[in-house]
Amino acid sequence: MILEQVVYRIKPSCRSAFHVHHNQVVEALAGLPGFVSLTLWTETKDPDVRADHVVWDDEESAMAAHQVFSELAGAQEMMKAVDTVFHSAHFRELLSSE
Repeated sequence: MILEQVVYRIKPSCRSAFHVHHNQVVEALAGLPGFVSLTLWTETKDPDVRADHVVWDDEESAMAAHQVFSELAGAQEMMKAVDTVFHSAHFRELLSSE
């Protein structure tokens, strides 16, 4: 299985717009093949930074999700609300299937 961290850096003036688009992202990711689980909004030291943790069944599923995620994150409204939205590849770890 693949664990990924998705980090959102939210502009303080756009929190409500971010919440609407974040819900769309979550719904889209959860509907993809190979989706295992999603943990929302891990605590961070910065109140304007959010991080979701997503677990995928395999590398192929994770890569397919990147395309969908990029399309959603590229929406004009999302970009107004969020400075950077990205899959942090350096957080990716292979998880034991046990």
